[in-house]
Amino acid sequence: MSSEIFSKIADEIRSGNTDQGLWTQAFAECDGDEPKTKALYIRLRYAQLSAGADLAAGAAASSIPKLSSALPISKPQATELDKLRAQLKTKLKETGKQSFYQLLELEPDVDDTRVAATIAKLKARVAQGEILSSEVGYAVDALGTPEGREKYDRRLLGLMTQAAAPVAVPVMMIRSARSTSDHWWKSGLGKMSIFGAVLLLVFLGPLAMLRSRAPSQGVPVDTPSVIQYDAQADVARRADGQAREDAAASRLAAQQFRSATGGRSACQEEVDRYRAAVSQAAANYNEAQKRGFAQAAQNSQRGDGSALFQAMAVPAYSADERMALQAAERNYAMAKENCK
Repeated sequence: MSSEIFSKIADEIRSGNTDQGLWTQAFAECDGDEPKTKALYIRLRYAQLSAGADLAAGAAASSIPKLSSALPISKPQATELDKLRAQLKTKLKETGKQSFYQLLELEPDVDDTRVAATIAKLKARVAQGEILSSEVGYAVDALGTPEGREKYDRRLLGLMTQAAAPVAVPVMMIRSARSTSDHWWKSGLGKMSIFGAVLLLVFLGPLAMLRSRAPSQGVPVDTPSVIQYDAQADVARRADGQAREDAAASRLAAQQFRSATGGRSACQEEVDRYRAAVSQAAANYNEAQKRGFAQAAQNSQRGDGSALFQAMAVPAYSADERMALQAAERNYAMAKENCK
């Protein structure tokens, strides 16, 4: 039926006997582009003719007498794995726990086709130079294959079920503990123990209070705590004095640097030279990063399974250039400080 409809549309375009309303609509939506107008007209005309054919088929079918009893359409039964993933989805919502599905913005009960499409989009973004987090990389590895995804789902649901299960205490242990405590109290040992504790508090309480008051009558000045605090204060004073000496030495070095470079103009030339070195180092660092992205894209095109993690490790391609840039920035900052 579809080939006959397309043949009819081709005859209409070839003979110029097109539907003027549809042609005008296509011409307006395509901004006067004739090839695009033809393509859009073919789609619109095909939809129109298909709708008419469906109506005609429906009218013909309605004239046929229906059977008095129609067989019910059986829906596909949910598999054991589908039920497990539905249970996992409910558990995650109830507990609010994080999972790899949230990192990929998916629900646990989606089919494997949806998961594979999402992972393919992530790999395409990596091939274009985007760096994904390590957590997303772990999620891709765990859910990348149907077997790995099933293993992850079963393990996660098992852990959540074990964590939610209450700890069962045997009834016999409870009864045994109760009987032991009852026997201890009825035998008189419990009462005697409580009476003895009260006597100890009555006689030993005043002695403890007197002992606590005794140090107030005279405490040596050179106790270990006082000596320790004095030593810490002395160390802090020495550190403060050393910091002041370092600041004075830095100011003296800056003055000597200005005098050695011939004043403000020579000093500014030195700053400009370090600024140019920073710009060159930054350019080298950017070029190194581009080379790293290109290498990751080549690995992905070759079908290398670890291309995702190689793209995450792109900074390793530019480690030397990054260190050179940091050194240039430190020299530039030091020159600016000395030129003040």
